[in-house]
Amino acid sequence: MALFEFKLKPLQEVMPWGEEPELNLHWFGLTDGIYYMNVGEEQLFRSSKEILLHWKKEYPDLDINLAYVDYQVVRLYEDLLEILADVMQAIPAELQHFVKSKQSYECWEKELWDIFNSTEDEEIEDLYYLATEWWNRCRSLSTMHLNNGPNIWLWRAESTIYIRWNNESMKIDGIQPWTAVRGEFVLSLEEFEEEVRDFHHRLMAEMVQRIEQLKSNNPIPHVKIDLASLEKEHDERKISLEHALNNTPCVNNWDEVIEATNKLLRPNKEN
Repeated sequence: MALFEFKLKPLQEVMPWGEEPELNLHWFGLTDGIYYMNVGEEQLFRSSKEILLHWKKEYPDLDINLAYVDYQVVRLYEDLLEILADVMQAIPAELQHFVKSKQSYECWEKELWDIFNSTEDEEIEDLYYLATEWWNRCRSLSTMHLNNGPNIWLWRAESTIYIRWNNESMKIDGIQPWTAVRGEFVLSLEEFEEEVRDFHHRLMAEMVQRIEQLKSNNPIPHVKIDLASLEKEHDERKISLEHALNNTPCVNNWDEVIEATNKLLRPNKEN
């Protein structure tokens, strides 16, 4: 099983953008489909049976067998590439213990947040952002486009990649929306990079087929598609993974991060 799994919808089922008679589609919209992540025996981005049954009360036509995220697949791809350089960058040993377990992470997060939340000192606020941005922003997979999107972090320690999710406190009308509530999945750095490259190649290959179908036997002629622009964007997308791997990580000086963390925590330890 692939770590990043997806399935594009048939072209005739892709939801066009705009309104009649000005319907249109671009590269992004043409990736309409479902996606999820296989993490051991669980799947991230899979809706719980309870929430699907709950939604069916409001939307009777809802197919409760379609449990995965129904969205443009490239959204997951882009969000992954956004943090990829940071995920591939190893976290220093001095910081690893703060996120080693759910308990240590929650303790570290709460302690720093309490310090930040109890002051209006701009220097303390700056130290807080420096001490936490590497985790809260740079190694958190964005899911803001989803209703109560799952909380997912990816990071590297030595030559191991960790994937953690924690949706325990997440509820919609009192119902847990995701099947994967809390857990962690581990794979080697080499395995992770292979999975990312596999995701990239499969998505690009399927989009080539989609473009060729539009050129030869277009099943959606009523939708405006600029084929020249579509092919140009595809050529740009083909090299997006290499660009992402060569991006500069958000942290270029770990000593500053460690120093900021120590400045915030040491006064508390001394009291």
